Amino acid sequence: MDQITLELAKKMIEGAEEEANQIGVPMVISIVDEAGILSPATEWMMRCWLA
Repeated sequence: MDQITLELAKKMIEGAEEEANQIGVPMVISIVDEAGILSPATEWMMRCWLA
């Protein structure tokens, strides 16, 4: 199983944040690996509901 690096997690968050902005829905974005383990990267967009 390949590990998700912090650099990759940040790129994934950036893409998800762009999509959230396009659809106008602020989100909490967290990255997990294929085993469901949370990576060290989570992003909270302004005005999003807390998760």
